[in-house]
Amino acid sequence: EVASDLVTPEPGGLFVQLGAFSSVENATGFRDRVARELPWLLEPVQVAPAGHLHRVRLGPYRTLAEARAIADKVSESLGFAPVIAPATR
Repeated sequence: EVASDLVTPEPGGLFVQLGAFSSVENATGFRDRVARELPWLLEPVQVAPAGHLHRVRLGPYRTLAEARAIADKVSESLGFAPVIAPATR
């Protein structure tokens, strides 16, 4: 069940990273909390493996403007600034 929650990054695009966790359980718990606290969000919050970490993120977005717009809205709603990162990071 946990494996189905993980998303392999697609090449290209930008992601809005909300957090990174060493534990998949912490990552999925945070993902679920973010999804509850952002009712306006139309896309799924992803948990993507990255080495020893599990990144909680949104995207990919095609343009920096698109990623920034989502990051700004997330920041306003949750009170912290997410990181915009390329898919290769």
